[in-house]
Formats: sequence, C-alpha cells, structure tokens
Amino acid sequence: MLGAAGRRNLEAHRVVRTRDADAFADRLRGVFEGFELRCLSQRPMVAKLNGMGIGAPRGGEWKSKQVQRMLARQ
Repeated sequence: MLGAAGRRNLEAHRVVRTRDADAFADRLRGVFEGFELRCLSQRPMVAKLNGMGIGAPRGGEWKSKQVQRMLARQ
C-alpha cells in the first residue's frame, strides 16, 4: 500500500504528465484541425503525421491510438 507521501507523489506525477500532454496537443492543434477539415480518418492522419516527420508524443512514429488520444484532447 502507498502511504500519504506516495499518493502525493503519484498525483504530482499525473499532474505533470497531463500538463505536458495538453501542451503537446496545443502545439499540434492546427495540424489536427486541418486534418478534420479535410475529413481525414485516423489511418490517413497517422500516415500524414509520419510522412511530415512530426514525432509522436514520446518520439518515434505515430500509431492510431496516439491519434485517438490527440483527437480526444482537441
């Protein structure tokens, strides 16, 4: 079991991760708005992001689940 200090540490970590994810989504908001205006589905979005050389949130190539999460944040 986690003590009070462990729970506070986990909550602080969650807050930082959420803040970082929101900031990343904000930087790519225009890209995703353009995709939606062009009525692209998720697979073409993945292909476009990878083709444009835009790294995924943790680096590397985009996967469908990452695009789903970004769309949920938009």
